[in-house]
Amino acid sequence: MKSKAFKSVTTQAALMAAWRQVYANGKSSRSSRTSDEVDEYALKIDKEIRRLQRQLRSDKYVFQPAVGKKIPKRNPGDFRPLVIAPIETRIIQRSVLDYLLANANLKPYASTPYSFGGVKKRDDESLAAVPAAIRAALDAKAEGMEFVRCADIQSFFTRIRKSTVKKIVSDAVPDPDFLALFDECIKVELSNLSELGVGANRFPREDLGVAQGSSLSPLMGNILLYDFDRTMNEGACRCIRYIDDILILGPSEKEVSRTFRYAKKYLDGLGMDFSKEKSSFGVQNFKDGFVFLGIEMINGLIRPDGQSVGKFKEKIHSIVSDSSKQMLGSEEKFKPEFALVPTMLRISGTVHGWGKHYRFCNDSNIFVNLDTHVDNEVRKLIGAYTDARSRAVISGRRLLGVSSLRDLPTEPFQWPKVSH
Repeated sequence: MKSKAFKSVTTQAALMAAWRQVYANGKSSRSSRTSDEVDEYALKIDKEIRRLQRQLRSDKYVFQPAVGKKIPKRNPGDFRPLVIAPIETRIIQRSVLDYLLANANLKPYASTPYSFGGVKKRDDESLAAVPAAIRAALDAKAEGMEFVRCADIQSFFTRIRKSTVKKIVSDAVPDPDFLALFDECIKVELSNLSELGVGANRFPREDLGVAQGSSLSPLMGNILLYDFDRTMNEGACRCIRYIDDILILGPSEKEVSRTFRYAKKYLDGLGMDFSKEKSSFGVQNFKDGFVFLGIEMINGLIRPDGQSVGKFKEKIHSIVSDSSKQMLGSEEKFKPEFALVPTMLRISGTVHGWGKHYRFCNDSNIFVNLDTHVDNEVRKLIGAYTDARSRAVISGRRLLGVSSLRDLPTEPFQWPKVSH
């Protein structure tokens, strides 16, 4: 007989709610393969959820290995060790996360005034995630904290000890069946470990490290650093944390420097350290400006930083360039998703998503200039469409994105032969 907590996590309703979040994340992924994968799973979701529940409750479900992927960083040779778990693992992980976030004993760990990453937005809050962190920084400034120091915890997820977090979770949820499932959810087994070559040891192994890419990992980081967040905000300074990004604010350079040294010493006790690359700017201030979480705050202006702006421009350019090449190519190789209307929708979705993320910024000139950039790219796209129409290699209907009946798959019935 399975326990109450285990049953709560493995109800069809809980698993379906978790699936909806996995699906939403998959569709927003930059990887077309991930998007296609969740679309395919969605075709049989009711059946799969019933099977998943049945196997979990009968102890017949076997967690499949994940895949390790090196995501390149700006520095040559450096990478982010991403762990991509199978869809069903992600569904179970998400269901477990939803249960933990609702657990009264863990709420202090999951929701603090100073930590903003991996925290579920409360119903009474208008802001969450990056906007909430920036709002907290501005509130600290209003209290007279003009001086800041930005820092980043190096290889954060791979330095989290599972056993430390598991002890806190087991105290909050003393349920053997649930804890056994939680243990399976946070294990990391890679099917391609031998293929990762140099740097394979940067992926989680045994007790050290959690999967970067798992929905449970930000919560585990927040649990581990709960005392850090509380202690760092007891003195004259404020310490705002978003996963592994940290902003220390204080009334003077001296106080900020003192608090930074204390933070470094505290993290050392956890086997962690600040990244030299992202923590080397020293003490800065609001007047001369600084960047935190991709947001530049300088002398009254709040705006996306140069890197964020550059990525947006490159994204729009890439969408237009890829579609233009397809339109001016051959009929046989033309893919419907690169037609004019679907491409326009992708551009619009990118603009909408980017604008929503930076909606709290107050530098309107940035948005005006970026709109001009988008206008120019759209003109290029329409120009490519016009050229393609004049060449008449691909039909105008296909270039627009309207399917042809003759191109759709058919399964015609056979006309019966009359037997004599």
